[in-house]
Amino acid sequence: MKIDYTRYYLKWHADTEEHRAATRAFYTRILKPHLPPDRKARMLDVGCGMGFALLALRELGYPSVSGVDCDEGQVAAAQAQGLDVQLVNDTAAHLRARAGQYDTILALDVIEHVPVEAQLDFVAALGEALAMGGRLICTVPNANSAVAARWRYNDWTHHSSFTEHSLDFLLFNGGFNAIETAAVEFVERPPRAWWPRGGVRHWWAFRFFRSWRRLELMAELGPEQGRSVPMSLNLLAVASSFKRRPCDCVVPTPQSGTSSNQSPQDTPSNSPDSCKLSRGPAPSPMRIDYSRIYRKWHSDAPEHIRSMTTYYRWLLSPHLPADPSVRILDIGCGMGFALLALKEAGFTNVAGVESDQSQAESCRAKGLAVDLTDDTVAYLRARRGSHQTVLALDLIEHIPVPQQLDFVRAIVETLKPGGSLICTVPNANSTLAERYRYICWTHHCSFTEHSLDFLLFNAGFRDIKVLPYDAVQRPGLWWLPVGGSRFWWAFRFVRAWRRLQMMAELGPAQGRGVPLSLNLLGIART
Repeated sequence: MKIDYTRYYLKWHADTEEHRAATRAFYTRILKPHLPPDRKARMLDVGCGMGFALLALRELGYPSVSGVDCDEGQVAAAQAQGLDVQLVNDTAAHLRARAGQYDTILALDVIEHVPVEAQLDFVAALGEALAMGGRLICTVPNANSAVAARWRYNDWTHHSSFTEHSLDFLLFNGGFNAIETAAVEFVERPPRAWWPRGGVRHWWAFRFFRSWRRLELMAELGPEQGRSVPMSLNLLAVASSFKRRPCDCVVPTPQSGTSSNQSPQDTPSNSPDSCKLSRGPAPSPMRIDYSRIYRKWHSDAPEHIRSMTTYYRWLLSPHLPADPSVRILDIGCGMGFALLALKEAGFTNVAGVESDQSQAESCRAKGLAVDLTDDTVAYLRARRGSHQTVLALDLIEHIPVPQQLDFVRAIVETLKPGGSLICTVPNANSTLAERYRYICWTHHCSFTEHSLDFLLFNAGFRDIKVLPYDAVQRPGLWWLPVGGSRFWWAFRFVRAWRRLQMMAELGPAQGRGVPLSLNLLGIART
């Protein structure tokens, strides 16, 4: 079945000279700082639509520009303006057939249209079409913005949103380096365009709500991290020097098991909207470096190890068994901070399993017993009934949703009767729910207290408790400087406002009970 993208596209792009001029001016503004100085540079606009960016490039003096798109109506409109634009149904194959031919490639509002399990292959194909040292310029929806959910779901053919971290992760693992991300606004800011007669009061409304969003970020994440988060509706990334690198972990094709990157909303390669990438067979397995994003927050510095070990002792101690000799397994143990906390708490029979080689090596360097595996489900089932407690901290959201139930059932099988699971997941109730859902490219979902309970129950657990917990230490505890009471009060105020929203929307009885933390902690027994 064919899809008409033009119907949606024309909601935002009027076929008038005034709109074309404004759009060309916009693309000139965002592209000009990142274009090569050589006016003879060969450029390709992937998913070029009606050709507005190509027209802007021509006005800037770049004659060697061309585009590809999968929608007949938009291609026809671009060709009517004298642009070199082709209709292409298999974009990845088209790019690979032109390896090394372009100095600059644009992918403006394109990557989010590609099914998640195919995005890495698509980005790699963009890099292969670039000459050595060539540059990619791309834009994507920003999951940090105040209207992130609208931007994610405003187009039925969107498959994902991004944060600055997940976009960097995807581009890096697609083979790019020298990656820079920045805020970019597709809607012009007031009072220049969208408020009538100067609209001073609306300008101040915009400033107020952006300031409020900044306050939310600083209150939830801490002042230092919260100040730097881009809040724009979209993100712009510029990446160059394409180079394939040997990485540590394999991302299999969707058919091969729990490590694939397919989520339930992702569309198969033969679906109507898949022409943004490919109608051919699934991409071959690619290697991926998970430590790229993990090491943004974690290191092997002694002070960081001490901080994280203390944190995990605080988190886990109330839920651990009394017998220090029981077998405990940490699935997706990362760099081993939770395992170190268990050892410090006196547990002598602890081990971990990890799919990333560099993180497993970090654990072993700390003297921890950690296995490396590409098939966690098979690993667990081979150890049926052998553990008293299993940890799955910030792990389940990395499993493709259709495979999560089987994954959690494998955890049940590896536990002894009466054994317990301790797990943490992102909380979809929080003020920063969209950021935490998309902060890592390998996340497939988020949870509420009800959906996590549902998953654990249907996997075979009983005596389930779902509790609020914050991975970022709360004000007054760790991350505030001495005298930082204003941030403590900012945090309390932001959380109180979120509680008021919940009570207003859901009713007082239900709204009072919703956990508002950034993460959820699940405790369950077999």
